[in-house]
Amino acid sequence: MKKYLLLTLYSVLHNGRNRKEVIIRSFFFLVILYIFSKLWEATQFSNHANPQSMIWYLSVTELIILASPSIQVEIENDIRSGDIVYQLLKPVNYLGIKISESLGSFFFRFAGLLLISVPFCIYISSYIPSPHILFVTYLSAALAGVVFLLFHMIIGLLAFKLQDSSPIYWVWQRSSFLFGGLLIPLDFYPGYLKTAAHFLPFASLLYSPAHLIMEFSPMNFLLTIAGLLFWGCVAFLLMLKLYTKMLKSLKVNGG
Repeated sequence: MKKYLLLTLYSVLHNGRNRKEVIIRSFFFLVILYIFSKLWEATQFSNHANPQSMIWYLSVTELIILASPSIQVEIENDIRSGDIVYQLLKPVNYLGIKISESLGSFFFRFAGLLLISVPFCIYISSYIPSPHILFVTYLSAALAGVVFLLFHMIIGLLAFKLQDSSPIYWVWQRSSFLFGGLLIPLDFYPGYLKTAAHFLPFASLLYSPAHLIMEFSPMNFLLTIAGLLFWGCVAFLLMLKLYTKMLKSLKVNGG
């Protein structure tokens, strides 16, 4: 465990040198928030939301998405190039290496985007939620980002069977936007679509953490954490199953 923690820390420091990417992501992040803040100023909302809370909601969902690293691309490249065979010979578990590196990348991006999003949201909304609401919201968002990472690992491992996992990722990403309520909370969805979304992981990964900043209660927080833990366990077990099958297949084929 200690070596994985050190590897995560090294990944954080390594990403700290890559300031250009963080600056680009930050600029894109702020542009999205500004454009939608102007859009929502002219929008009539129901009792579910107001322009100020919507800005904070969007900042949380976009934070989760923009902070998530594209680990599936790295895994797919390792599989397609055959480099994964050499990496499996290392004394450190391949999944452990990838998860540690991705966690370092995620937490660095998450911290950087968080530091600029909070003051920017305060500026454009003229509103700041209570400190305890901000704390539990961003804590949930960080956990959601970790679960996102596990699902991206699954998509990457699927390349062992499919060779090209990009179509799977495309479906996953678009489904996240739609069923996760990336731009608009699920409260505004038709009843049947909202119900269907809550049976999928996307609502737990995006809508639930961001919705805490709009309608916080201890029960909502516990349900959010429970949903994230459930889908995190599902993703982790599925990832291990795919990884085990890949190792068995490599051994059978003389890998």
